[in-house]
Amino acid sequence: MSRRAAVARKVSITHPSGDELHFPANFTWAAATAAVQVEGAALTYGKGPSIWDEFVKRPGAIVDNTSANTACDSYHKFKEDIAILKYVGVQQYRFSISWSRLLPTGTVEEINEEGVQYYHDLIDAVLEAGIVPMVTLYHWDLPLALNDRGGWLNEKIVEWFGNYSSLCFQLYGEKVKHWITLNEPYSQIQNGYCGDDGTVHAPGIQGECSWAAYLVGYHMLLAHSKASMIYREAFKDVQNGRIGISLNVNWILPESEDDEDLADQAFQMMFGWFAEPIFGREGDYPVAMTERIEFLSRKEGRVTSRLPALSEKQVEELTGSADFLGINYYNSLMVRKPRKGELTKVRSQLKRDIGGIFYYDPTGLSGIGKPGSWIKYYPEGLREVLRNVRDRFGNVPVMITENGCMDTPGEDAEDETRVFYITGHLAEICRAIQEDGCNVLGYTVWSIMDNFEWADGYTSRFGLYYVS
Repeated sequence: MSRRAAVARKVSITHPSGDELHFPANFTWAAATAAVQVEGAALTYGKGPSIWDEFVKRPGAIVDNTSANTACDSYHKFKEDIAILKYVGVQQYRFSISWSRLLPTGTVEEINEEGVQYYHDLIDAVLEAGIVPMVTLYHWDLPLALNDRGGWLNEKIVEWFGNYSSLCFQLYGEKVKHWITLNEPYSQIQNGYCGDDGTVHAPGIQGECSWAAYLVGYHMLLAHSKASMIYREAFKDVQNGRIGISLNVNWILPESEDDEDLADQAFQMMFGWFAEPIFGREGDYPVAMTERIEFLSRKEGRVTSRLPALSEKQVEELTGSADFLGINYYNSLMVRKPRKGELTKVRSQLKRDIGGIFYYDPTGLSGIGKPGSWIKYYPEGLREVLRNVRDRFGNVPVMITENGCMDTPGEDAEDETRVFYITGHLAEICRAIQEDGCNVLGYTVWSIMDNFEWADGYTSRFGLYYVS
């Protein structure tokens, strides 16, 4: 896919009801991309292959049988990208570093100087445009060389990620003051290591989800903690920056009053899995999650829980290991208790572990975009999430690091549905700040331009700018 033209789409921050949205003067407006999805130059300029470079070779893995080899060609056209960011008027640009572009084999023994220079040039250009860079260290593109050694299933990944992160801090920390360790660990686990909920992503490991999912999550938590510790001990005071993590979240709505406890348990076993150890008062997994997986493990005849325990030292290191919480929100889910024999038919191992039947309410959670879209319009859910973070985690600073929707066929550049979706969510964020006292730092739209949308290839367009 080559980028031939970019057409600005209409964006408004006036709610469809006509209400004007008044945000704090220091509220940050941002847009985001990820390396795999926009850079291209996938196997050139010294870059090593990532798990996505391998995954796209699988027949049928990508809906339109495309790859990210060229994507938006941002490796060559990043100055054009920054020009449209400046035109839109964003104050911050969230992008990711490709681990395998810096370290082709995944370890610091071999550094790709061309990759090092590319990110220097990109960051310098962002700063010259008066835009603040926010850098994600890991946005799902694990070096293939490390995946071949077990990847996130190998405990050595904690050291590998720590070394990679330390290199990034050394190289770019004087310029970059906002770091995100991991993007959506739950999504990578669900889609990359389970793939039993309708979507399969790289590395495409299926069939061992019952234990692999929790081992990967354990290593991801420790990797985040390791990177955060390195930054705080060696770089933070000198470079004067902040480090956080971005978590995807669905608000969970109970079908009835009888399902309220189940809805809370589901929220804890999805969002709380990573939020609670980092931002919670106890610094460990949510109690509901620990007890549920322990119960299931014993019931299955196992002698230990499928959920690896965090040691006292690990709990101590994880607690407060992020300066801010990044939230990626796109939709909410309904849940109810299963009827007899119904749970065994649920495809998703993680949802079977939770013990609920999940679905989109066809009347309350309207669909957006193309038919069958996973994007559902329920902005009230985002406000509920923000309230929950306020109450459960002491009103930790929150940055909305992703929110947006794909295009609706037939609207073209008018983009009425996207305007409706974004402004509806902005309205709820505004109310959460003004009426609920939620500590929201800013809003990041996904994405500044259409790009390679993972397993959907180029069939889903999330951009404020149209890319052809």
